[in-house]
Amino acid sequence: MKNKDACIRALEKWGGNCLAYSCLQPGLSRFGTATRGFIFFRRPFKICRSTDGKSWDSLYTKKTGVRLLKLLRKIYSPLVVLGDGLLNLEIAEETIDKFLRTNCTVSFCHIGEGMAKILSKKGFYSTPMGYETVIDLQTFNPTWRTHRWLMMTRKKASKELVVKEQRCSDVLEDDFYRIDKKWRRSKKQSFKNQAFLTRPILFKQQPGVRYFFAYENDSMVGFRLFDPMYKDGRVYGYAASISRYDPDTVSGCSTFLLLEGIDVFKKEGLSELSLGLSPFKLNSLDQHKQEDVVISERIKLSMLTFYLFKCFFRMNGFFYSFNGISLYNSHFKARARAVYFASKQNLPLFSIIYSYLNTINPFSLFFKKS
Repeated sequence: MKNKDACIRALEKWGGNCLAYSCLQPGLSRFGTATRGFIFFRRPFKICRSTDGKSWDSLYTKKTGVRLLKLLRKIYSPLVVLGDGLLNLEIAEETIDKFLRTNCTVSFCHIGEGMAKILSKKGFYSTPMGYETVIDLQTFNPTWRTHRWLMMTRKKASKELVVKEQRCSDVLEDDFYRIDKKWRRSKKQSFKNQAFLTRPILFKQQPGVRYFFAYENDSMVGFRLFDPMYKDGRVYGYAASISRYDPDTVSGCSTFLLLEGIDVFKKEGLSELSLGLSPFKLNSLDQHKQEDVVISERIKLSMLTFYLFKCFFRMNGFFYSFNGISLYNSHFKARARAVYFASKQNLPLFSIIYSYLNTINPFSLFFKKS
């Protein structure tokens, strides 16, 4: 309990990025102190097995699964750090130096420009892995002329759906997981036990998280979760983290939930809403367009990793629908913020694969609960 309280206090002090709340997910190890903040990372091939919040461990009954994990650890054992952690970047270098001295093979996934500059000074290559779409709430005013698709979607969905902000205790757990199950079945690429970059979905009231539910004829058909982002001890914005909807309901349910959330946060005077990462959306290094990532001259770049990420984006549909995420976020015509992957290797292929496997957690499909 003390460890959890220390993490929550660190979140309220330095949790200003869209993945800050994801640092509290089960299965992560941490490094640091309560006064300087924490780095959060996944140990080699530690797998979270369940999304019900009851059995987040890596003990499995099948001998073949245990042997597979041991073999993977022997071949390669990287540590992957999640985002910027919960650090005060102004005094983070001492904590980072201590962490790097105790862990030799380390990569940093989904970090911001501030962390990328710090790591570049320590010999890391910091390569853009996409951009984060950030909506400036107080200036976001969609109209039929500027945001036609959003307005059409909202008009259609509002005729059938009603959105309410509620607590988890106000809805039925069966409805919550029924929608999650139907949503996953409708997707070509969807793994039940996703974690790490996509935080697990849990049916319980989590501190600071806002829950919006969509109803059609008094029946729940969708929901969205918004994770808080903090600055100087107060919430200044939210990150749109988890979205689920019944594929049989009216189209645009998820977008309608998002727009209704934006209206509420805007009235509360908040400043930002993060739509999250558009993975591997990298058009060029020298062009300066709204959808492009602007690379700082103080950041050491790996061209091999950069072009590998561009290849991932072109292989849309094989790993994930990266183009679909980018296209959806572009409808909001919002601000783009660079997101980086940092490693001391010019081409950290194993670390990149490990980050992907950590997120989709495919090995959990082969294990049964003991």
